[in-house]
Amino acid sequence: MTATRLVGGFANPIDAEIIRNRIYVLEYGGSQGLWEITFPLVLSVIDSSALGVGGSFQFNIRGPMGLTYEVITSTNFQNWLSLTSVVSTSTQFQFLDLSATNFSQRFYRALTR
Repeated sequence: MTATRLVGGFANPIDAEIIRNRIYVLEYGGSQGLWEITFPLVLSVIDSSALGVGGSFQFNIRGPMGLTYEVITSTNFQNWLSLTSVVSTSTQFQFLDLSATNFSQRFYRALTR
């Protein structure tokens, strides 16, 4: 496991909850408050899927420009394999999987890193 500290400096945090792009921290000590930490909301959307030439599979990924997108795939929703990592130079780019014909079913995810 790799852990990265995102925020700190709480006197005595006793609970936290993540809701979408916000973390709420309940503090019992110091000022005894409820803190909200907001992160930029980043959504990537896979759309316009189509079978390509020779049974390949292609789709478009839309999201903020300049981010690194990792495209991963699975045949069973349990084991995921990274196919590629792309730094987007526009708000939409196309992904083409030439090995899609080797599988009876295949699922995809586009993650931002």
